Amino acid sequence: MAPPLYLRLISTFLNTLVFTCGLRNVISPGTPLPFVPGDEAFLYHVHGFYRGEKTTMVLKLLGCFMCMASGTKLLTVNTAIEGTFLRRNIFLLLGVLDFVTSYITYTYTGLPQSVLIGFSSLHGLEGLAFLTDAVMRKRPDKFKGVGKKLK
Repeated sequence: MAPPLYLRLISTFLNTLVFTCGLRNVISPGTPLPFVPGDEAFLYHVHGFYRGEKTTMVLKLLGCFMCMASGTKLLTVNTAIEGTFLRRNIFLLLGVLDFVTSYITYTYTGLPQSVLIGFSSLHGLEGLAFLTDAVMRKRPDKFKGVGKKLK
């Protein structure tokens, strides 16, 4: 059984945005994206406009990790129809980490909340959706009785 529509919509929206920002960091670090609220202020805050060798390397590496994490979420949520226990465990991990990301972003005082609130809120919402699916959805045991047939 595929993840519920609400989870796919929330996760696809957020992670398409994160993947795009990750690609930006890999391809053109320090270039603000006009459709991301607060992106210019965030880049200024992390010295993204300073295109020195060290800053560029850190932004490119961050971009790779952003693409890895968001790409994993996009594939996990959108490419398989069965609800396995592996997916449940992945959703538990991703949900908890989304809450941690949301908390760290929300409590950071180095930037105005107007820059961080969208990012924080989307991660909190996605974390809730992941955890809800992981804890609430029934997953049938595909291998129930398999050992008995072999005997």
